[in-house]
Amino acid sequence: MVAACRWADAAQKLGNGQDDCIAAYERAFTLLPEVVWLGKSVANQYADLARWNTLATQAANIAIYLGQYQRAVEWLEQGRSITWNQLLQLRTPLDELQSAHPVLSDELKSVFQHLEMLSHDREKSAVHNHMTMEQIGQFRRRLAMRRDELVQEVRTLPGFKDFLRAKPFSELLDAANDSPVIYLVLDDHASCHADALILMPGQNSVIQSMHESLQTHLGGQTVRSAQNVSEHAAKLVSISGSNVLHMHDILSQLWNNIVNPIIQALELPIVTDHPPPHIWWCMTGPLTFLPIHAAGDYSMDEPGHKISDYMVSSYTPTLTALIKARQKAANPSPAILGICQTQALGYSVLPAVAQEWSGIEDIAAKTHSSTDSLHDSAATLENVLSKMQTAQWVHLACHGIQDSENSIESAFILHNDALKLSRIVQQDLDQADFAFLSACQTATGNIKLSDQAVHLAAGMLFAGFRSVIATMWSIRDEDGPEVARDVYAHLLATKDSEDAADALHMAVQNLRKKYPGTEDKDILAWAPFIHMGC
Repeated sequence: MVAACRWADAAQKLGNGQDDCIAAYERAFTLLPEVVWLGKSVANQYADLARWNTLATQAANIAIYLGQYQRAVEWLEQGRSITWNQLLQLRTPLDELQSAHPVLSDELKSVFQHLEMLSHDREKSAVHNHMTMEQIGQFRRRLAMRRDELVQEVRTLPGFKDFLRAKPFSELLDAANDSPVIYLVLDDHASCHADALILMPGQNSVIQSMHESLQTHLGGQTVRSAQNVSEHAAKLVSISGSNVLHMHDILSQLWNNIVNPIIQALELPIVTDHPPPHIWWCMTGPLTFLPIHAAGDYSMDEPGHKISDYMVSSYTPTLTALIKARQKAANPSPAILGICQTQALGYSVLPAVAQEWSGIEDIAAKTHSSTDSLHDSAATLENVLSKMQTAQWVHLACHGIQDSENSIESAFILHNDALKLSRIVQQDLDQADFAFLSACQTATGNIKLSDQAVHLAAGMLFAGFRSVIATMWSIRDEDGPEVARDVYAHLLATKDSEDAADALHMAVQNLRKKYPGTEDKDILAWAPFIHMGC
């Protein structure tokens, strides 16, 4: 892996031609699954990924420079959210293989199931099977080796040569079947120069690169991690490291240097009388911590100076995640499960939680929608996990924490324990549809793993939810009921989770009326709310 990356660097610096450079990166992406191996625990995979976190962005920058935009998209997909993608492979339906080669399919399915279990929870497996931790590790490694052998065997069979291979661009383009998807790629070597790769509906072989329009240094600023993740996980600062920008300045820079050029290129009109078009953002590197969905110059009152005048914004960690979410059918008669934790030991009281759920129940009653709830002492880890197995819509109103040292331990705080990300991703929730995470830091992530989407919102998508409302940083307790009320008033009128982004868009516009100023305290109140998924 190291040799492949050095080969790519040398080919680039020595000008050996694009073929050498592309071959080197292709080799690196072939080796990456071996480095971040399924034979290791999820925690160990993330430890390894910290070293290779920027590989996809670096490779994509080279592909963009060479004008190979489709290859750039393919590499971004191969190098981002790697652990999620590998775990998703373990849940891949094997219908075609089962029909043609049932014995091979059964063995592979068994290996997949055991690998997923062991990847998540070595301690429980050791206790259950009376095996030592070392024996469990050896068993997992043997399973991973057998998985690799079986996959290679399947690929030799007629019609299965691409079995579990990375998706080609032609398949990734499905993410833009209905609406544009915009990849933002940051080049750290060019003073925070950013490129946008735009996948457009109906353009089956065309990616529009905004390379020329986005040749900017973001006003002489760069992106760096913030020390206080309770505010936001990245800030724009000057190259010299002084003069940290206020939120209004950050949003203005994002508007002037990134979003507005894209809007002009797409020729989007200002929308005032009906919902704007829906566009998805797929961010890379430190840009994943900046609120592109809130970009705008908020010192200007007239329409046309902020992103919400032109579009409804959603995020997706990868194109594959968005495609997967769309393939799952929405439930036409969803029931809402409320998980409401007013007070947890060691955490501040959340007095507005009861008001928040009461407002949701009132709206549900008026729209003849079913609800169920777990409050305070009833909201134990065991009860929550049990109820989530059959829940379609889930509303989590509690404390949320992003673990900055060990991201897989980020959690929702319940009555008797924490519902950790490591536990969430073990769930395979067939009926899950929509989740509203009315908690802090549910989409914050980790700056060391910026391209891996290691946060609670991504975990909910992985577990089976199609659509998730989350927060990039801490929210005010008193604002939760207002946003929830507006979101559910819209959603329960249609009972369609695919309207979640529009519902949140309108709810945030209403919240902005409460905080109309341009000071940090105002912007930080309404800007953290985001939508992920379909």
